[in-house]
Amino acid sequence: MRPKQSDIKAFLAIEEYIAGHGYGPTLDEVGELLKLKSRTAVQLVLARLIALGWLDRDDGVARSIRIIQRPDDETMRPAD
Repeated sequence: MRPKQSDIKAFLAIEEYIAGHGYGPTLDEVGELLKLKSRTAVQLVLARLIALGWLDRDDGVARSIRIIQRPDDETMRPAD
């Protein structure tokens, strides 16, 4: 799966939240960070970031979003 620019932006927002707070955001907080109104949209974004191998989370456990692997510099570079 090739990451989209929106995946990178979502990852960076979640990474910044974790760095600033010391724990993962809730689904509602991810929605606020990404300006998404529906929990389903948030879950789809998280599922994509998990499929990319960047994040993990425990279903049903609050604040369980955690970084598994940061995207490499090549991936983070915008496409030409």
